[in-house]
This record gives sequence, C-alpha cells and structure tokens, in this order.
Amino acid sequence: MAHEPFVIRPVTEDDFDWLFNFRSKVDLGFTSLPHNKEYLTKRLETVCNSFAENIPPQQRIYLFLREQIDTGERVGIAGVQACAGFNTIFYNFEVSSITQQSREMDLQFDHQVLNLVENFQSATELISFWVDPEMRGKKYGKPLSYSRLLFLAQFANLFGKTLIAEIRGVCDENGKTPFWDAVVRPFFGMEFVTADYLTMSTDKQFIADLMPKLPIYVDLLPKEAQQLIGVAHDTATPARKFLENQGLKFRNYIDIFDAGPLLSADLADVKLVQQSSLKQISSIDTNLSEGLSVIIGNVALGMRMTTGIIQEHEDTVVISKDVAEILQVDVGSEVRYAEI
Repeated sequence: MAHEPFVIRPVTEDDFDWLFNFRSKVDLGFTSLPHNKEYLTKRLETVCNSFAENIPPQQRIYLFLREQIDTGERVGIAGVQACAGFNTIFYNFEVSSITQQSREMDLQFDHQVLNLVENFQSATELISFWVDPEMRGKKYGKPLSYSRLLFLAQFANLFGKTLIAEIRGVCDENGKTPFWDAVVRPFFGMEFVTADYLTMSTDKQFIADLMPKLPIYVDLLPKEAQQLIGVAHDTATPARKFLENQGLKFRNYIDIFDAGPLLSADLADVKLVQQSSLKQISSIDTNLSEGLSVIIGNVALGMRMTTGIIQEHEDTVVISKDVAEILQVDVGSEVRYAEI
C-alpha cells in the first residue's frame, strides 16, 4: 500500500469547482480543459453521461482524478477520449520525405514535407493529463498514468484499435511557439492559445477552411521552427518517456499547432494492457505486508483504482483491507491489476 492512501476515481459533478479553480495553477499550454465555465459544464456533463452509459461509446469521454484519502485533496487528473475524431476532424501533420532530382544536372535532393492528414479519426486518445506542480516528482503522477491504461485494459471493447497521445510541444509561458508563428499564423491570423481553444469548442471547420492544402517544405521554415518538429515540452518529457516505455511510438505525426509528437500503438500491444490480469478476491488480509506491488482497480465502469500489495495465486488474489475499502470490493469480487 502506498504511504499516503489515495483513490483514482471518476470525476463527478461535485468536482466542478476544483476543475475550474485548478486552472489557476496551469500554464497556457494546457488547453484541453479551458478556464471557461460554459465549456467545462458541457465537458463534465459528457463525462458523467459517459460513466452512466447514457451516450454511445464513441461519444464518451472518461476523466479520472487522484484524491488523497486522508485529506480529500485532489492532486491530478487524467482522461481518455473514446474516439478522437467523433463528430469532428482530428488533424495532424504527417512528416514525410520526397526526392527531387535532375538527371541532366546529376543532382538529387531529399526534402521533408508536412502534409495535413486525418489518419486517426477512430483512434482512442489519452487526454487531459495534469499533476499539481507541487506534487510532481513525488510519485503522484505515475499511478495516474498507469490507471488510464488499466481502465483501457478492462474495457477494451469500448475503445478503438489504435491508442494515441498528443505530447505537448515547445512553447513559452505565454503560449508562443516559433512553429506556430512560421507555419500556422500566416493562415489563421490569431494567437496560438485562441486557435487551440477553438479546436476544443468548435467543429474545427476553420482548420479545413484555412490551413494550406499543399505540402509545406520544412526547408523553407526558420531553423528555430524546424528544430521543434516532434520535440516535447520539458514538462511533457516524463509523460512521453512513460508512454514510450509502454509501447507507444512516434511515427512522424505531429500536432498542427505546436509540432509536438503524436505517439501511437495498437491498444492490444500496450505493455500494461498485455500484462494486466483479471482475478477474483479469495481473501482480504488485515496485515498484508509482502507480495506484488500493483496498480489495482474494481471492474465497474466507474472504476476506482489505487496502488498496493497483493498476493497472487493461480486463479485468485489476496488483497489488503485498506485496498478493499478504497476499491469498495469484498471477497468474491473481481479486480483488474498489473505489476508496477
């Protein structure tokens, strides 16, 4: 069991004030939950309807937060969007190479180009990962990262074959990035943060209307913009490394606004999804102190998760009383878990 007991649980309507107020600790690069009450109200309504199964699986958005048991403090959030391109187009730049040659002059040049594509319409996306800056580097965030994958493992039938994650690209504290200024601003005529918010609050038709239809030659961009292609922001680098360790890879797709890398994998090939187990609880031990360290959750769609020690047998597991209380399970209940 973790030194400070916690639960990772679904976001509910009672968390609205926290969702709105935590934005004061978030820099401008985090735009998936904007500081806008109308937008957050609609987002939270979708989340609650998702967990209640009141909307079709493709429309669902699942948000979880980490809550400390002893204090009730909420210290982080992480989410899953079932279908990245449901009702809207999910755009990326694909970074590819073309070769141009002149036989007469005996010259050949290889060029990188950016093409606007929509190749991940049906993919499931990891979204809205954030940990309170005061808690970073203290092992608060890693269970949140594991928890989303455990949830996906348990309910894989509700999600797409492909799992993706857009990693935040490089920008300064004001949300400015050389890639935006060189590639997108000439076509949009607005600030990066404004456009990023519009992608969350509109059907993204403005992107189709305004973005260039022809390939963009990388060689024509300023060097400072070229150097940001596929590069993660410093604060997003740990998340990138974690996901890459889980089997997601950079396959030359980038965000159209900040050039951050898009990572992808077949959901079935993700390490934790492959290695997780579903077993029945045979016993609950008050003094369990030795065993396997795991991320563990109940099997309700409104999944509650935590970390702890279990004793693993062929078809069953023994868990501690504390973990059982956090997960709200008893002897005979099933749990999904994975070693961490």
